[in-house]
Amino acid sequence: MIDQLLQSQTDTVLDCGHPKSTSKISTGYATDKDGKTLCYDCCAKNDKIWMDCGNHQVLYLVESKGNYQNTKYYEATNWPGTLRIHVSDIKRKFKFSPKGFPIDRITVYFTLNNRKWSGTVGNFSTGSCFVARPLKEKK
Repeated sequence: MIDQLLQSQTDTVLDCGHPKSTSKISTGYATDKDGKTLCYDCCAKNDKIWMDCGNHQVLYLVESKGNYQNTKYYEATNWPGTLRIHVSDIKRKFKFSPKGFPIDRITVYFTLNNRKWSGTVGNFSTGSCFVARPLKEKK
């Protein structure tokens, strides 16, 4: 039954001209702001173009493992995980609110096409979403 579902997902041609992406847990496509359907690869291309124009983008902070001694590193990804950007730096601030509640603030930094970006994650956990914003260039 799952194989039939996956086959039916790939039979549909989306507005981008490609079939749905194979997925066991989601629809297999993204929808842009104009309501057009896109495969996950085209979604990554659109997100990258959107960011190249200097626009804010919602991304997710995920932990990845490298090949060398299973070294851990972080990436910023789009929702389907097809746009993956290496996080070059993470700054963590931990303090308490005036009422004594713990505040864990993570700021991530990365570079995309020679433009530096940052985003702040409220309470740190893998998969946390954040809004990435381009950093202003220093004069």
